[in-house]
Amino acid sequence: MSISRFPISLWPGVPIPDPPLIPPSRHDPDRDPESWLVPPLPPLPAEWVLRELRDLDISSEDAVAALARQYVIRDPGSQLRGTDSQLLQTLRFLASVWEQAATGQKVAPRTWERFAEAVLAGVGAVRLQVRYHPDKTADTVSPAPVDLYTAACIQIHNFIARGEHARACANETCGRTFIHQQGGARQQQYRTDAKYCTPHCARAQANREWRRRKQAGKAETKPKRRPR
Repeated sequence: MSISRFPISLWPGVPIPDPPLIPPSRHDPDRDPESWLVPPLPPLPAEWVLRELRDLDISSEDAVAALARQYVIRDPGSQLRGTDSQLLQTLRFLASVWEQAATGQKVAPRTWERFAEAVLAGVGAVRLQVRYHPDKTADTVSPAPVDLYTAACIQIHNFIARGEHARACANETCGRTFIHQQGGARQQQYRTDAKYCTPHCARAQANREWRRRKQAGKAETKPKRRPR
């Protein structure tokens, strides 16, 4: 499937179900022998690569270490190379390329090549599930848990597969690129016409404009001094 807005082809061209994540306890060298029983973590928050990843200070060892305590950034069994910080920089690069293209900016061919290679390295780690049920009863099969890099690449892949449109938050002090407003909807029912990335940004801008109107009103009603 070729996405008209991007010089990228996807196969099979449909979104990949958001997988759960590997819990860090499974890769703790001092873990309990029974740690493999720890359930996987929920899928990444929606638009994680546009929000939490953007806000992360990748240059801070403490910030990266804190993230590594929350997620397995790279599965030790994967063929990915690089430190946690380098992989996070790659994810930020992928998100920025998608943002540029989704907002109508031109992206160089070589950049698209790097983009495709890096995304494929992530989504290619997804494992298929095949289960045998001797009693022939139906069972829900969940995707196998993945590391953070793979989950983030799947998120970017799905942006393209769904034909998502990016927009910049209209809050003057924010400007974040986002797809759906988050924080004000219930049960994943996001607004598709929102100008602000969160209700907080909407209120902040509304208050700012109200103060401007109030200040302008005071200036208009201020009595003028009589000439002497």
